[in-house]
Amino acid sequence: MIQSQYPDINQTSLVGYDKMFEIRPATHYANKHYHFRNVILAEMISNYEPKKIFEFAAGSYDLAQLIITTNPQLKYYRWSDWSQECLNQCKEVLEQYDVCKLMRIDICKKYWKVKWSAFDCIVSVSVEHLENDLDIIRSMPSGTRFFFGVPNFDDPQHFRFFESESDIELRFSGLLDIFEIKVYEYRNIYKKFMISSVRK
Repeated sequence: MIQSQYPDINQTSLVGYDKMFEIRPATHYANKHYHFRNVILAEMISNYEPKKIFEFAAGSYDLAQLIITTNPQLKYYRWSDWSQECLNQCKEVLEQYDVCKLMRIDICKKYWKVKWSAFDCIVSVSVEHLENDLDIIRSMPSGTRFFFGVPNFDDPQHFRFFESESDIELRFSGLLDIFEIKVYEYRNIYKKFMISSVRK
């Protein structure tokens, strides 16, 4: 794992994220390589046949829509993000599904308020955006299935990135049993590691 080289990172600024989604709407993250990345993760999740899902730091509606429309056994999908602007943009797409409920939560500051035990599957494609990712994972009950993604590249919005699967194991193996890592590569440079795990 490598810490971000950008000195002025401010991931906990809700105002900053609202402005970002005004400039680059949530639809941007449902297109092109983001969509194909989400297809991989959705297939990994669908193999488990979850019934109650909590997605945090979602950033888009695309992954939720993929999972909801391909899992008829799903009873409940709680979508969340810390940006009100993002939530507003995703409402129109996701509120058409009876199983989906949206909420705004700053997961970095209020993870302890989440009733993790109410869900059999936790999802996040944006773990690199979370300063206290390990605290959040630590709050999940033992046995919780956690599907998440991390990148191999630095960015002003990333707290960290990972050069290899070994880097991922080093950071998370103390808290998670990692069962599968799939890699989505685009532009022959950038990679997103999609991970299937269970909280120890």
